[in-house]
Amino acid sequence: CCHSGAFARGSKGATGASVGTATAFEGTGFGRLVLTATDATQYAWEGDQVTGEAENSVFTHHLIQGLKTGQADADNDGRITVDELYDYVYEQVVQRTPKQTPGKWSYKEQGEIIIARAPGIVLEGQIPSPLLELDDELESRIKQLYNKGLAAYYLKEWDKAVNYLQAVLDVHPDHQEAASKLEETKRQARLNKLYDEAQTAQEDGDWKKAFVALDTLASEAPDFKDVASKLEFATQQKKLADMYDEARQLHQAQEWQAVVIVFSEINLLEPDYPDTEGLLASAQEEVTLLERRRELENLYSRALEEIDAGNWDQAHRLFTQVLEVDPGYEDAKRLSALADEEIQRLEAVSQQREVISTLYQEALDLYKTRSWQAALSKLDEIHSLDPGFSDPEDIRIKAEAQAQNQQQKELLASWYDEAEVHYRQGEWMQALELYEQVLALDPNYHDTETKLSEARRQQQLAGQYAQAMKHLEAQHWQQAIKTLQEIIRSDPDYSNPIHGSAAASLARAKQEKERSELPSPPIKKSTVPITLPDQQKPSGKPKDLPR
Repeated sequence: CCHSGAFARGSKGATGASVGTATAFEGTGFGRLVLTATDATQYAWEGDQVTGEAENSVFTHHLIQGLKTGQADADNDGRITVDELYDYVYEQVVQRTPKQTPGKWSYKEQGEIIIARAPGIVLEGQIPSPLLELDDELESRIKQLYNKGLAAYYLKEWDKAVNYLQAVLDVHPDHQEAASKLEETKRQARLNKLYDEAQTAQEDGDWKKAFVALDTLASEAPDFKDVASKLEFATQQKKLADMYDEARQLHQAQEWQAVVIVFSEINLLEPDYPDTEGLLASAQEEVTLLERRRELENLYSRALEEIDAGNWDQAHRLFTQVLEVDPGYEDAKRLSALADEEIQRLEAVSQQREVISTLYQEALDLYKTRSWQAALSKLDEIHSLDPGFSDPEDIRIKAEAQAQNQQQKELLASWYDEAEVHYRQGEWMQALELYEQVLALDPNYHDTETKLSEARRQQQLAGQYAQAMKHLEAQHWQQAIKTLQEIIRSDPDYSNPIHGSAAASLARAKQEKERSELPSPPIKKSTVPITLPDQQKPSGKPKDLPR
C-alpha cells in the first residue's frame, strides 16, 4: 500500500515526491505486477520515528473489500483479474480521497492474471467449497484454529474463542461457520461482561450501575441466566437508593418533615432498609425540636403580651412553663424573675435579697476559714429561699471539692489553692498569675482554664462595677444605669461580694432616676451612705450593703 518500505532507516522523503516505483520494481522477470496505494511518499522518517502527516488512504480497505465481496468482478464471470481489481480499487479510492492516486505497474505480462475467485459464484464443472483454493497446509491451519475456537467457546473462554475465530476469518473471510460462531461468541462475551459488571456493582452496593447493566442485558437476552430475578431485585434496590438520595438532598436542605415522609415510603418497600447515615433519626429529632420550638415561641409570645398588659401573674405562669421545657430559652428566666419581682414588689424582693446576701457572705467567710460543711449549710439555706440562686463565687463547687480532700501534686495543689483564695476574695491579678503557673505545668489541671478566663472577666466586671458605684454616689443615675446594663449584658447574674448583684443596683438606680424626675413631691435624698471600695481588691469585713 504505502511506500514506507522504499526508504532505508534514517532517510527522509518529502510528502508528495515520487519514489520511482516503476524503476524500483522493474527487475528482469516475467509476469510481475505491482499495485500501490500511491506513488507519492506519505511519511518522513527521522531515526526510528515517523514524522509528518499521512494521507488518508483507503486503498487497503477497498482492496480487501473487492476480493471479499466479489465487487471487483466487473464481468461477473466468477474470476477477479488484476486489472479488474485495480480498476475497482482505483475508482473507490479516488472517490473517497482525491489526494491519493493508486498506481499499477506490469513487467512483461502476457495474458490475464487471475488473482481470485469471486465469492458465491460457482463455475460450471466446479465443486462449491470455501476451501477449494486453499492449499493443504493452510486448510489444516484453519481447521486447527477453528477447533480451538470451538473448544474455547464451549469452555466459555470468550476472549480466547474470539481471538481464534477472528484468526480463521482473517485467513479465510468466507468461512461461514467461523463467522456465525464468532458473532455468537462476541454476543456471549458481551452478555457475560454485562452480567459480571452487574454482579460486581451489586456486591459494591452500586444499584444504579447494576440496574443499567441488568436492564441492558435483559433487553438483549431476557432468558440469560437469572437476569430476570436479578433485574427485579436491582430495580427495587435502585428505587430505594434513589429515594435515599432524595432523602439525603432533603436532609441537606433541612427539609426535616419531608425526610421523614420519604423514609416512610422507603419502609413500605423494605422495612429493614439500612439508614447508614442516620438521616431519619436526625430528621425526627429536628422535627421534635421544631415542634417544641414552635410551642415555646407561642408560650413566650403570650407571656410578653401579658407583661405588656400588666398581667404579671399570667406572665409568670407562662414563663414558668417555658422554663420547664427549656431553662435557657431566650430571656424567659430573666423575665420570669422580673415578673416575680413585680408580683412581690420591691419591698419583698429587697428583703429577700438582703437575707440571701447576708447568708452568702457568711458562706463565703466560712469557706475562707475552711469550714466547708458550715458553708454548704449556708448555701442550702440560700437554695431553700431561691432555688435559682447562681452562686457567683462557686462556693458550693469549691467547698465540695475541698471536702472530698482529693490528693493532688504538692506544688500544683499549693498554687491552685492559693489562686482559689485570691479568686474568692476578688483579687483577680494575683489569681491570674497563679492560674497561669498551674497551666504552665498541667494544661488540664481541674478547671484552671475556665477559672483563668472567668477571673479575667471578673476583673473587668469589677472595674465596671466600681465605676457604676461612683456614678451612684455622685447621683449620676443615667451613667450608672448604662454601666450596670453593660455588666448585666456580659453577666446577667453578676454580683459583687460588697455591693450585691448588678441587677439589684440597676433596679435601685432606675428607681432613683424615676424619683428624681418626678415634679412633686420633692424627692428626699437618701441618708444612707453609699459605700464604695477604696480599691478594686476588697479587704476586711464587708460593709453594709446599700438599702
